[in-house]
Amino acid sequence: MDVVFQGQYTSADVVRAVLALHQSAGIWRFLRPLILAVAVILYASLVFSAATSSANSEYSWARVARHSITLLLIVYWFVSPYVKAYGLARKVKQNYQGVRVRGILSARGVELLFSSHQVEDVIPWQKFYRKRITADIISLLTLEGALWIFPRSFFKTDEDWKRAQELVRARVAEAR
Repeated sequence: MDVVFQGQYTSADVVRAVLALHQSAGIWRFLRPLILAVAVILYASLVFSAATSSANSEYSWARVARHSITLLLIVYWFVSPYVKAYGLARKVKQNYQGVRVRGILSARGVELLFSSHQVEDVIPWQKFYRKRITADIISLLTLEGALWIFPRSFFKTDEDWKRAQELVRARVAEAR
């Protein structure tokens, strides 16, 4: 079930891979935007009530100021993973852009081939601790922090792409 891959990284590949790895998993993927939406709605209603209140007291505006800080913290909590991902993608992009990669995804792991067409390096599946598979990219992260990106364009056929996805799903066990 070996799958041959070959291609050249683009900056768009790197950005998509890093964003996929930083995407919230499970329930948090839906819960984070929901929490943000509820906080914004509550804040807007608080500002509206303070502005339309007949008793335009300092207490109302002090409450608005206090809740503004809370809202900023919630927005930061929501936005910070994306900001970090884009910052990392910008740094990583310089290392990957234009790099040509060729190899085989096999039962042993990711086998890298160089000009001699012989296996020069093998990264065993056990070294990967995080994976993200999307419709057009596979992102793998090693224990040492190395990012391996396999865009759909690296595989000759749709069948190769599907086999690569199956192999990664079966072989890479994510750390919990």
